[in-house]
Amino acid sequence: MKLGASDFITKPVLLDHLYLTIKRLLEEKKLKEEAELANYYKNLAHLDELTGLYNFRYLMIVLKKEAKRHIRYNHTLTIAMMDLDDFKAYNDTRGHEAGNELLVNIAHIFRHNTRNCDMIFRYGGEEFVIVFPETTQDEAVVVAQRIRVMVEASLDTTVTIGLASLPKDTTSSKELIELADRAMYWGKAHGKNQVVIYDEPMSMCK
Repeated sequence: MKLGASDFITKPVLLDHLYLTIKRLLEEKKLKEEAELANYYKNLAHLDELTGLYNFRYLMIVLKKEAKRHIRYNHTLTIAMMDLDDFKAYNDTRGHEAGNELLVNIAHIFRHNTRNCDMIFRYGGEEFVIVFPETTQDEAVVVAQRIRVMVEASLDTTVTIGLASLPKDTTSSKELIELADRAMYWGKAHGKNQVVIYDEPMSMCK
């Protein structure tokens, strides 16, 4: 078959275009995969290895940003500091593996009893923090009580929870954690297995 001059011009041009298109698509795919991998490792740096919850380091970042945002718009931010009661005794009698399993189960209860916008952190050891954005203490108490009841009913342990809010109790993200911690330890000193809202006289408790 006879080929015209246009065949010798058009076909190489089409092949060049196809080559460039494939090259561009492969580069875009590679960039997307690299971005996804970077995001994966970034998320790993923010997660607690055992429970899969956010870790202490990420709590400090999030709470500082959320505190600024809530103060700016005069909205309420509430946090819950939670500690498993008598966890050391549980670990000593049942073993480290059983203790780890308990922490994983606790994390599961936290996830299934909070909203998508709430953020859950492993503060350290058997202590956890939940950050409740745009949430009053009265609203957070409802969630905290539900968690407390679920833990007691489904696991062989109990949890004491302390609540503090910004800007009601403080305007400092660091102090907000301290106040929730004081409320929690007040609850532990007065019977455990309860939800306690921070009150100023608790500042005298150590």
